Amino acid sequence: MTGRKAVPLLLWAAVLFLVAVIFHFSAQPAAQSSETSSPFVDVYMRLFHPEADGLSPEERFDLRESASFIVRKTAHFSIYTLLGALLTAAVSATFSAYGMKRLWLPFLLGALWAVSDEIHQYFVPGRSCELRDMTIDSAGVLLGVLLFTACARVTFSIPKKRRKKQR
Repeated sequence: MTGRKAVPLLLWAAVLFLVAVIFHFSAQPAAQSSETSSPFVDVYMRLFHPEADGLSPEERFDLRESASFIVRKTAHFSIYTLLGALLTAAVSATFSAYGMKRLWLPFLLGALWAVSDEIHQYFVPGRSCELRDMTIDSAGVLLGVLLFTACARVTFSIPKKRRKKQR
């Protein structure tokens, strides 16, 4: 297999690995999911709310719940941003898609995964299917698509400019 044929396969393998990771975390019951994110919430609390120790237990609980929400939604957005970038790279390497196809196809695939992921969570104990999470995930996919596209344009335009200067 030549390098040009291996690149799309590796990119699609990375996409499949990432959706498997997303599926794994989505399959965790609510208590286990909270336990998984708890260390990140602790770090967030230490960084952004060092005053929390001086609060009443009720205030500390409310603040921790807000921090947990921010940490979990940021994780959703971030992992789906990576998915959007990987999908764009895989689609670009696999198909001769140009223009808007190169943008909407990876976005559509990522958004469909976000919807299916939320439907999957509906069947997991203590979890729910949230339109808000579908929106956050899809926005992450869109950012990943746009970031990859912008980086690719910059990366591939630099060699063209250098060739023009050498002539």
